[in-house]
Amino acid sequence: MSRANVEGFYRFVEGNEQIQSQLKAAGSKEKFLEMAVQIGQENGYTFNAETVEEYLASTQQVPDAELSEEQLEAVAGGRAKGFTFCVTKSKCWGSVC
Repeated sequence: MSRANVEGFYRFVEGNEQIQSQLKAAGSKEKFLEMAVQIGQENGYTFNAETVEEYLASTQQVPDAELSEEQLEAVAGGRAKGFTFCVTKSKCWGSVC
């Protein structure tokens, strides 16, 4: 399954507060993954739970890690994305943080 589809879904969810709320309400990691796959498919994004887990693992912040250029620009320029996947703070989705 395509990482690009997960990234596209991530951007899609950034702009959709209703879906953010649905994913945030998932009570477990398994339920979150199931919901992400289902909602993704309903909106034209094809991926599986394993691809979501891999994407989340790759975007997790590591203590003492350096910020990327994009992260530095967001901090310096004051750009913030209001995304309840915990995106702006910890790069994770919903209760999976």
